[in-house]
Amino acid sequence: MKKQLIAAVCCAGVLFAGCGQAEELDSMEENLEMSMVASIEGSDNSGASRYAGATPNAAAFASDDAVGMAVGDGDFVKWTFDGTDWEPEGNTIYWQDRETKYTFNAFYPYTEVTSKTAIKMPNLVTQDGTMSCVAQRDFLVATTSQDYGTNGVVSFTGDHAFVHVSALVTLTLKAGADLTSATLNKISFSGESLVSESTYSFTEGVSISDDGKDALNVSFTQKNMTSAGETFYFIVNTGTVALDEIKLSIDYTSDGTSYKAEASGILGNSTDKFESGKLYSYTVTVVDQALRITGNEIKDWVNGISLNDIVIGGKEKEESQS
Repeated sequence: MKKQLIAAVCCAGVLFAGCGQAEELDSMEENLEMSMVASIEGSDNSGASRYAGATPNAAAFASDDAVGMAVGDGDFVKWTFDGTDWEPEGNTIYWQDRETKYTFNAFYPYTEVTSKTAIKMPNLVTQDGTMSCVAQRDFLVATTSQDYGTNGVVSFTGDHAFVHVSALVTLTLKAGADLTSATLNKISFSGESLVSESTYSFTEGVSISDDGKDALNVSFTQKNMTSAGETFYFIVNTGTVALDEIKLSIDYTSDGTSYKAEASGILGNSTDKFESGKLYSYTVTVVDQALRITGNEIKDWVNGISLNDIVIGGKEKEESQS
């Protein structure tokens, strides 16, 4: 189900806002209040939360979510969802007339914008592999151009729906074989600038800093494998590293012995890189201390890359020195 956003944005010389414009508003022949509807590309929006359940499907806005929207060269204004409607931070805004066409830009999640050409994207380093964490870091943008039309609703739907800027990686650890009754200790997923700080511009796209933040490391205090297996989700930067240079390692304990299964260059070739709006899904099993990875496609996000099975070596970990 599509969620409605009741939204309006300030733009000098374009829109009327607040009591400071009382005389202008009084002189208008009709009240042309602005509103907005929005959806997320590739989603049916049938969920009751940002992501329904524990999967990447059915993305929908949840209570306390906030977006930023700007008209043309105007400033971004924060709009917060209360579970039913979106409320603006500030005054209601009105269309100046029915005929003038404006460009509208919007992004999620909201952050204070100090530079419209460098909107800060979410921090990717501190992820824990859960869908709730993904929901906080799934940076979305939308653009449309229109006039008042028949009802003054700015429509971020269809071809103008919100789109995913980053890529999503899903790692599913299957139970059985070496992971039967095993305890997971750590997952490491790394590649050049994989989780470096990034900014977004509606004219220039994504800019990724050269800060050396290459690795996602998720450690567990006591995470026992279940019969259903375990799935982890990670948002990553796009276009920074060839998939054949990605490194993956899994530390686990079985029957009191610690093991480490790892490999480099297992997730593609030198011409493939993570792409915006794509979901890359990998199923991981461990047999005889060897890590087997399979790639497959997932719905809702744009399809990722399918891979053949790849087996990489695992080894018993050496005892750490005191």
